[in-house]
Amino acid sequence: MPDYWMDSDSLMRPKDGPYKFELLPQFWEFIDRKSIEGVIASSIFVYQEIMDAYEDDPLRRWAEARSGPPLFQEPNEAVQRCLNEVADFVMSRVKKVRQLAAKIDWPSEGRRRVARRRAGCGR
Repeated sequence: MPDYWMDSDSLMRPKDGPYKFELLPQFWEFIDRKSIEGVIASSIFVYQEIMDAYEDDPLRRWAEARSGPPLFQEPNEAVQRCLNEVADFVMSRVKKVRQLAAKIDWPSEGRRRVARRRAGCGR
């Protein structure tokens, strides 16, 4: 079983950002190499999400060429258990952040913009 499992964001975001296929093919070659070595994998559900999300896209073509193992695999019970633990942890943090944010008296948009400028953030 692979040591690391990639979710859909770990493939979808890079292809639209700094790791575009044409800009950094080494990133995608690295994923290929590590999946062949058995270090990383991704769920067949991630594969299906990519197929559903993109019609004519480099990520879809790339995933189609790797439609099964070693990259796209059926997650076993242990993987699913770990995924549930991670999801529960993340959701507990989201809940805490939302609770804290609800307690903050947020400034109006105009004052927020001025505060950001004074702090040297965004223009």
